[in-house]
Amino acid sequence: MPSPALATSAWWSIADANPVALAIVVIAVAVAAIGYVGTRVWTTRQWKRRR
Repeated sequence: MPSPALATSAWWSIADANPVALAIVVIAVAVAAIGYVGTRVWTTRQWKRRR
């Protein structure tokens, strides 16, 4: 397991070298989180409607 300082410096070196890749990763994580929450909300509504 790398140290937090090493991981942080690697993160910033990637951000400096390729901000486009960093933006793509951030957007992908955001889309995945929104999709997960939306799926949970939708299934909860379906379950309540079924009862």
